[in-house]
This record gives sequence, structure tokens and C-alpha cells, in this order.
Amino acid sequence: MDAREKFLELKKAWIDAKGNHELRSQIDIETNAFFDSLTDEQKKEVMQATTDEFKRIHNEISDINQILNVRDSLADVLPFVSVSHLSKQYFGKSASWFYQRMNGNVVHGKPARFSQEEINTLNFALKDIGNKISSTVVYA
Repeated sequence: MDAREKFLELKKAWIDAKGNHELRSQIDIETNAFFDSLTDEQKKEVMQATTDEFKRIHNEISDINQILNVRDSLADVLPFVSVSHLSKQYFGKSASWFYQRMNGNVVHGKPARFSQEEINTLNFALKDIGNKISSTVVYA
């Protein structure tokens, strides 16, 4: 097992030991011994693993923020709009497809989200629906 794999294994063990202070203390001791035993090259591997992990977390946070922003933006509108019609008319997709992206559901092993092109389509759809509503007049 290389230094990167060992580091990731120790990190996972520490996370999995949540709430078990005794086990976390043991993992801390093992982690310190592991770091003390590393060569300069292995330290570089661990630093790269750490950098990669921070990038992954940053991307995950960005995805979550995008999902929350979409949900917040649509919160006041969705009660008045047929998501089924919006999805079919503007995206050619089902309502479940729309909700998967809006809620960040895991699809094929990763959270579904709207692409930038889909966000642009959604903005166009909302403006189009708003224009249709604002130009509607009922005569008796």
C-alpha cells in the first residue's frame, strides 16, 4: 500500500470512528506514527492526496450550493407552475427528471444537477411563463 492509500485509509477510519473518542485517539497515534515514517517523496504523495481531497470537497460544495440556489429561487414559483408541463414543454423531459436535478438526487452514482445550458433554459421558461401570465386578461 502506498502512502496515499494509507493516508486515505486512516482518514476514512477517523471519519468512521465519529463519536468514539477512544478509537479516534488510537487512529491519531497511528496517523502520527505514519507521518513520522514518511520519506520526502511519500510526503509529496500525501500532500497531493490532500490537495485532491480539498478539490473534491470544494466541487461537492459548489454542487450543493447550486442545488440550494435553484431550490431557493423556485420556492415561491413552483406552487403556481405545473412542473410536469414545464419539464415536457421546455426540456422534453419528465417531472421526475426536473425534481431529481432540483433536489440533487443521486442518479447513476452522482448527484444530479442542472447544467448551465439547462439553467439558461429554465430562466427562459420562467420568463416565458411569466409573460404569458402577465399578458392574460379574462373578459366576462
